[in-house]
Order: sequence, then C-alpha cells, then structure tokens
Amino acid sequence: MKRFLGGSVSSTCPRARTCAVVVLVASLTVVGCSAGPPAEVPAPTAETTTAPAQVCAQRAAHPAKDASLDQLLTRLTADTSGGVVIALGKGGEPIRFCAAGRADRAERQLETGDAFRIGSITKTFVAVLVIQLVEEGRLDLTAPVESVLPGVPWTTGVTVEQLLNHTSGIPNFYDALYAQATADRDRLWTPQEVLALVGTFPRRFEPGADQEYSNSNYLLLGMVLESVTGQPWTQLVQERIVVPLGLTRTGAGGDAPEPVTGFSTSFGVDRDSEGISYRAMATGAGAAGSMVSTAPDLVTFFTALAGGDLVSQDSLNRMRSFVPSDEEAWYGLGLGRVDFPSGDGFGHSGEIPGYTSLAAIRPESGDLVVILTNDDNTPHLDLDRLFAAW
Repeated sequence: MKRFLGGSVSSTCPRARTCAVVVLVASLTVVGCSAGPPAEVPAPTAETTTAPAQVCAQRAAHPAKDASLDQLLTRLTADTSGGVVIALGKGGEPIRFCAAGRADRAERQLETGDAFRIGSITKTFVAVLVIQLVEEGRLDLTAPVESVLPGVPWTTGVTVEQLLNHTSGIPNFYDALYAQATADRDRLWTPQEVLALVGTFPRRFEPGADQEYSNSNYLLLGMVLESVTGQPWTQLVQERIVVPLGLTRTGAGGDAPEPVTGFSTSFGVDRDSEGISYRAMATGAGAAGSMVSTAPDLVTFFTALAGGDLVSQDSLNRMRSFVPSDEEAWYGLGLGRVDFPSGDGFGHSGEIPGYTSLAAIRPESGDLVVILTNDDNTPHLDLDRLFAAW
C-alpha cells in the first residue's frame, strides 16, 4: 500500500515518500478506467438516522464472516482508541449509515453525523472548483500555470491539467511540512512558505513525462483559484459547493466544524489531538488536505458530482479519464479509480494524522461508500467484505 496526505492507494500508484499512517481501505485501487454514460440505475439516496445501530443491525443479504454491518464495525474497532463511521449504498437502495467506537477521550460514542478531518478528499472539492471555472471560460486546463501565477516557484512549463492529474513533476512537500508542523504545532503556514520547503529539491521529472502523487500540485491549485477569482479557495468551497448542496458540516479554515478527536501515535504520549494545536498541519495542508466533513455531507457531494449537479457529464468524464503511469492508469482530475465489487468507480481517499477516509461512488451500479475513522490504527476494511455485510 502507498500512502499520502489525504490519500491511500494500492501499490499500483507511484508516489513520493510520504507520511507513515496506517492504511484504511485495502481495495482502493487507483488504476485506469474509461468513463461512459451511466446506466439506468437509481441513484443512491441518503436516509440519516440518530440511531445508527437500528440501521446497521439488519442481517447481511449474503452472510459471510460478518452477520451485519454493525457487527463488522464493532469487531473492526474493538482494539482501537477511536472508531469509524460509514455510509454504504448498494444498487441504488437507500444508504445505510453506521457508527462504532468513540469520538473523544471522554468516550462519547461516535454518531453518524460527526465531523472528521478528510485529508485529501479535499482535492476532489478543489478539482470541482477548477473544472467549474473551466466551464465558465475563466480558466483553461492547458494554460501554463505561470501565466496565472507569475513568479511562483515550480510553475515553469506546467499546465493546470498537469497539477490536477499529478503529472507536473513538482516534489511533494509533505515530509518537510510534517517535520516542521510537529516541531511547532501552532504555526500559521502560507502556501508560499510550504512551497519554499521543497525549494532545493530536484524536480521529479519533466512536466508531462510521468505521473507521481504530490500534494504540492493542489497547494498551487488553491493559489490558482484565488488568482482567477480574487477569493480564497475556502470561500469558493462555501459559495459554490457547501451552500448550493446544503452541506451542513463541511468546510475548511474558519468555516470548518470542530472534528472529533483524532487518535494517533504522531501526537506523542497522549496519542490524541485533544489539547494539541492542529493549526500548523491544517494551514500547511491547505487546498491539498485541510477540509473537515461528515459522512452524510460526503454522500451528498459525491452523489451530486456523479449526477451532474456540480459539473457537466462531459467534464466528469474528463475527470475520470485516468492517466497512465509506468504501471497502470490510476488518477484523473481530482479523482482516483476505486474498485467496487460491482466494477470500477471513482472517488478519493485521505490520510492526515489521526484520521483516514474514503469516499467513492459507482453511478453505473448505484453503489456508494464513505468510510471515516479517527484512529490511525484502524485495521484494513476492504470493500468486498463491507458490501458482503450489506
């Protein structure tokens, strides 16, 4: 398994060395597929509940090791300090929301509407904003980044599209930021300061010559959004996605809700985020991975994306046009390929200290999944096992 800030992918995905965090989903493969028009399958629907056990206690349609979703999650979180929230939709049926484990040091039980740090699922929100500007004629995917951000390091010869699909060759800032953010957890970082951390690093490859996941690409895209619109990318998320879709607990920066406690050895002896400033990590991650959201909100977001409510079907097909790497095609424009039991879907995963996440959808079959954890030690949960417990 490969890991990155706000992203876990299978070993088919090339990437620079990044943070060592336990991987959440074993079956998340970011390898190629070509998107076609969705089949006539009912779209997933969300039915929220304040009693997740009543939703998840139903017996599996195909009993295997786990008799039901709640039993699966209870077993999964038995030896962890935190817990997990999932949303699961199958074949267009109403989505089930489930929760197990604790939300904080005081052992409050997790609820299905709790907010989590979602790491690099942030990238999909940012990619949607970029594509919206492209559709409005305010930005061109083939435009040189330096024409939008003159004088900014690493932009020479790089296009907007190469930032989106990680073919820019720009080094990943994560390791350098993690060391600095751990040393001074309360520091406020700017994108320019974060990019300066990789100022002496060699370019990984010439723009367009290869593909390698780099958080630096999306840090630059946040700057591109601000340059084109005159608004911070966080404000654009609110105005263009959160408010129109009615998302109740999604945001970044000052608009972000308070997330549940994160449990991780990276926080030191106490192993959780309570009483520890997350300011340096969140501001440093920026448009690459600083957002907070919930399972119901992510269900709404990815359902809207798949249904054409955020970008056109042609634009979504382009986002799903996964770029070949030296092994297999795996990443498009802010989306990676996700291997559902029913076939290829799309989405994104995330990792940031104390939290792991996955949100993905397969509109052709009406399948959808969101998995949010607040403990780096959560065992792998592959999608075959999860859907078998439906």
